[in-house]
Amino acid sequence: MPIAPIYAATKAALVHFVRSAAPGLARRGVRVCAVCPQPVDTPMVQSMVSAGLELPETGASLLTPERVRPHSARFD
Repeated sequence: MPIAPIYAATKAALVHFVRSAAPGLARRGVRVCAVCPQPVDTPMVQSMVSAGLELPETGASLLTPERVRPHSARFD
């Protein structure tokens, strides 16, 4: 079963949730950002692959969590 449509829908939902929440939270001094990398090599992704699910085609290899982490920790 292709996972790309589910992956894309959930990523889009997260982005729109953050965009909707950000203005109200900004008035309270809270900054909200979404970090949306390509698929990351995590236990969840490995279990999906093991189950025979097809990951979205990105044209690149899976990212490691270590490559993503610095980008999500930049915000003060």
